[in-house]
Amino acid sequence: MQPEFEYLDSFIGTTFHQDFDIFGQTLEQIVSSYKSELSPEGIKLLLTDINAFLEKHQTEENAEFDRNFYAAFDWGLVKGAFGKPRDFLTKVAELLSTPESQQRRAS
Repeated sequence: MQPEFEYLDSFIGTTFHQDFDIFGQTLEQIVSSYKSELSPEGIKLLLTDINAFLEKHQTEENAEFDRNFYAAFDWGLVKGAFGKPRDFLTKVAELLSTPESQQRRAS
């Protein structure tokens, strides 16, 4: 059965697991690594999934995030910095939307 948020599920499942550090030490590095493997259409689809998840789960995103992604997700990486799934997903969407050249200048 295909997950409801297929591209978000793939992003989290392949990136935020116990070996996340092979992709980078910061959220910016990890998202950049994942983004480098995506086509522009893939980025668009992932952003669509992020926005759809946030829209659908406006009041219960914590519980729904855990229900959908907890098994694959290593909260130790981001919980201290973001605390809530909404904040984390909003930052990921921002990083996905920012051209790589601007991300490098900002870091």
